[in-house]
Amino acid sequence: MAFDVRINGEHAKIVLSGDVDLQTTSDLKAEVTKIVGVSHLEIDASSVTYIDSSGVAVLLLMRQHCLQNNISLTLPLISLAVSQVLEIAKIDRILPIGQIVDAATGATPAGIVDQAASMASTDVAPPVGTEALVATADDDLVSELLADEAAPAPSAPSGAEPTSSPSGTGDSGMFKPGSFS
Repeated sequence: MAFDVRINGEHAKIVLSGDVDLQTTSDLKAEVTKIVGVSHLEIDASSVTYIDSSGVAVLLLMRQHCLQNNISLTLPLISLAVSQVLEIAKIDRILPIGQIVDAATGATPAGIVDQAASMASTDVAPPVGTEALVATADDDLVSELLADEAAPAPSAPSGAEPTSSPSGTGDSGMFKPGSFS
């Protein structure tokens, strides 16, 4: 992955390209934390061909850095590869994403709606004092993600016999520390 950081007065821009993965994100993290004294950060991810969880983590780090430093954040262009990963992770709901483009051609893929046009304007930093509202939105997303994980576990098939614990206490096979003899 290559990235380029440009600062011009009150505006900073990070252009990402290629693979955004574990092997390359540590340098990007270091550069992000150096961005201070600007009012706007733009991230162009239109040329990203692959992103993994460490890349998503860096995008979230950028968002958090901007919130903490009263910097507005936009992602005006992201590639389809980035969009798909962010959508699966449900992170697309908290990042100010603009247009989704094909990394190879730069064109909007058929059937993709310009998210910037379909959402309320999110390209400005929240007013001072609204951090609680942002945190609430984040908490709602986290709660929703946890609810998905907290789906009931499949039950044992009918007629299946419960297993007994190794200690013979009838704990239905649950392991307890020190129960091995």
